[in-house]
Order: sequence, then structure tokens, then C-alpha cells
Amino acid sequence: MTYRFKPYQEIAWAVATAALIVGLQALLTLQPEQITDWGAWGVALGGGMLRAGAGVAIAGIVRLQADREEKRKRDEARALEMEHQFPRALDPKP
Repeated sequence: MTYRFKPYQEIAWAVATAALIVGLQALLTLQPEQITDWGAWGVALGGGMLRAGAGVAIAGIVRLQADREEKRKRDEARALEMEHQFPRALDPKP
């Protein structure tokens, strides 16, 4: 069985994992007697989870774009090399 890398699914899992870690960390360090406004605490927790997820998503998307640009440049270099090695093979006219 082979694994096929699916970039968008991998980024989604990374976002979910980052958000979950922030949420679990907040719950593990929770001291309910010190919280005076549960609404503000919930908004702060949600914002922290969103921020962690967004940071991971941005990093993943930037890397994905860089990988695609690198592949495009490699493909162009190969095409130029092939054109120099076999000029007639790529010429559409006989």
C-alpha cells in the first residue's frame, strides 16, 4: 500500500491539531475560581485556537506554493535541456 500526499488534507489536519492543542492546554491549566467573565474567556480561547490554526495554514500554503514554483522551474529547465538535445523532435514541422 502506498501513501499519496494530499496537501490540502494535510494542512487541514495540521490546523485542527494546532487548534486542539491550544484548547487542551487552556483546559488543563483552567482554574475556574479565577475566571470572572466566562464569555471573555471563551472568546479568548476561540481566538487562540483560530490564531494557532491560521498560523499553521499559512505556513502550509506558503510551502505548497513554493514547492509548486520549484517544480515549475525544474520542468522548464528540463524542457530547455530536451530542446537543446533533440531540436528536431520538438519541432512541429517536418
